[in-house]
Amino acid sequence: MEREYDLSRKETFPNPFEIQSLTFERHYFMEQYDVEKWFPTIKDYTFPTIYFPLSLEQAIAMTHYYQHKYKIRSTGFTEQDQNQLETLKQQIDSEINKIKTKSQNDDLFFFVRISSRSPKDVGLDPENTQ
Repeated sequence: MEREYDLSRKETFPNPFEIQSLTFERHYFMEQYDVEKWFPTIKDYTFPTIYFPLSLEQAIAMTHYYQHKYKIRSTGFTEQDQNQLETLKQQIDSEINKIKTKSQNDDLFFFVRISSRSPKDVGLDPENTQ
């Protein structure tokens, strides 16, 4: 049975460690912290932000790359995955260039966020300096 939560009242939220994994209740609770949920509240007070969707193939390629890089699986990262990631990189570069062109300022800084992944986590990968 699903429980309703009043998101304006913190005391109605359950302890997240007591919610069974892989349930609608756990998913509902955790999604409240996704950037898509909280960003509209701060959009007037922060940096310009854009969103664009990933294709299913790009998401799968990202998963395969992660599994390959961190030795979770020894196979699965294919040339097709590599091509999907290159296409995604080009999309990101294109969006960055659009912002630079609008601002007429080449001295801008950017970070890419994929939903709940924090930009501070990117610094944990010393191979990724771009």
